[in-house]
Amino acid sequence: MDQISNWPFVFVFSIGILGLLVGNILFWANKKETFSARLLAGFIFSISIMSINFGLQASAFFLYFPNLWRCAGFVAFCGPAFSYLYVKSLLFPFKKINRKYFFLFIPSLLYTIILIPLYIKPASQKIIIIKQLLADKTLITLEPDVLLPNGWGVMARVLFGLTMTICQFVLIYKWKKINNNNTDNPTYKWACLFSKVLSLLYVLLIVEFFFHLSRFIDLTQQIIFSLSGVILFISLNLLFRPHLLYGMRVDFQDSKNDSYLKKEKKVEKLTNEQKLIFKNKMEQHFIQNTPFVKQGYSINDLSSEINIPVYLLSALINEEYQKNFNELINDFRISHITKLLNENPNYSNFTIESLSQKAGFGSRSSLNNAIKKNSGQTPADFFRLKNQTN
Repeated sequence: MDQISNWPFVFVFSIGILGLLVGNILFWANKKETFSARLLAGFIFSISIMSINFGLQASAFFLYFPNLWRCAGFVAFCGPAFSYLYVKSLLFPFKKINRKYFFLFIPSLLYTIILIPLYIKPASQKIIIIKQLLADKTLITLEPDVLLPNGWGVMARVLFGLTMTICQFVLIYKWKKINNNNTDNPTYKWACLFSKVLSLLYVLLIVEFFFHLSRFIDLTQQIIFSLSGVILFISLNLLFRPHLLYGMRVDFQDSKNDSYLKKEKKVEKLTNEQKLIFKNKMEQHFIQNTPFVKQGYSINDLSSEINIPVYLLSALINEEYQKNFNELINDFRISHITKLLNENPNYSNFTIESLSQKAGFGSRSSLNNAIKKNSGQTPADFFRLKNQTN
């Protein structure tokens, strides 16, 4: 364990621990915009574990714990998958990982299967292998102990990472095209910078792998120092610009994103991106403008106001709320009356009929029916209970 006194080892190990701490902060600390933050946390966890693992491979650690040798091999394929999903969640927000995205983690699974013969070897044989590799540390990244031709494993990881980074730039290009080259958006700038840093990492590793340009530092050291640089880069941005790392607020997105999410042909089921953006846009419109207070307010009115086709609104309301349009509007009208009563005590002197008209109900009976359907109560009992609760 004499490597502990080696400053590069201490530096890399410390940065790896820092990355794990930052990942935990991203995963647990933010209570509002959690999904993008947790995808970024997955990426940071992956590269931090890789950094620590590569650092330990350059020491005598695995001679004491041989059964942990190559145990983190699969993680290198997880990092690029998480980085792609993170950038996608920034530019085209979604709330959960769709089944189709799980294929991004297939390389990680395949590599784990390839490592099984090594995993099941007895500890004594692993120690012999580790001693041979430590005697010539340039062999560590070539992985002669893995059931692949020498160097194929690390090359597969680097190429997969570069491919995922290229896919990130494709997402960035799509967003830029949709928003008419609006390059001033801070989240767009962050997505570009994040992807450029990763692409630089992978390009440098590919050049070094093929051409061995450096005479002073081997590939293993280049990998761990590069990973440490990425961890520091993200950590500093988290410190000085934390809002960028959590993702773009949907209500701040340019409305032109709708053209990307809307399809010219009618669809039976909305994508997660469509649901999130359309739902947020509709609810923000209701909260800010209260258009439903107009009697006879229809889905066609809403469609023209927020520029979303009627068939997409119908699909959204059915899938997200399990209601029809009139039921949803009546819910917002009831909430509006409750808000009026809570914010201004004078409204408590209004009759139920007056309140119903003020909220857009055509008659008192319409309000009665809507409240009874939701709660089984009369309007008087319902609003009295609401006032007591608040």
